[in-house]
Amino acid sequence: MYSDPKCQTCGYYHRRPWCPIHPMPPVEPYPPQPPYHPPMPDHMPPCPGGCIYTVVAGDTMFLIAQRFGVSLDALIAANPQIADPNVIQIGQKICIPPPTPMPDPPCPGGFIYTVAAGDTMFLIAQRFGVSLQALIAANPQIPDPNVIQVGDRICIPPRRDRKKIKQAAEDKE
Repeated sequence: MYSDPKCQTCGYYHRRPWCPIHPMPPVEPYPPQPPYHPPMPDHMPPCPGGCIYTVVAGDTMFLIAQRFGVSLDALIAANPQIADPNVIQIGQKICIPPPTPMPDPPCPGGFIYTVAAGDTMFLIAQRFGVSLQALIAANPQIPDPNVIQVGDRICIPPRRDRKKIKQAAEDKE
């Protein structure tokens, strides 16, 4: 017989999903729902000496640790409320522990200098009257002498007496 559904209002069979004679009343749309965010603990563990950070899209614990200069292990340890460090939520608040200060490099006979804005290894060597090679050699903790950061602590080796430098150069010949 008919494969089309029979209209409940007029009894006719229509080829359309709606009745052209008795249109259906408009359907009220569902009210918009806010996006679902899983519940997060309301309490934050204490964050002594550190700061509270709110997770944003794209964050991972690894990237956050790199951004703030802390080890991943220290970041995880500072956030015991996170059951799985591989799963963090946008909007979640986490504790960023204070960075662990790097120990000063050994500097026999010289002194430690803190890199300031605009410094380069070349300019530092000139400022303190040491050769660039000596400055680089005294700082093996710096993998690329062309890349130093403000706040890096480097060893300024002792100045060599000009006579000793000349004597060393003659000895090599």
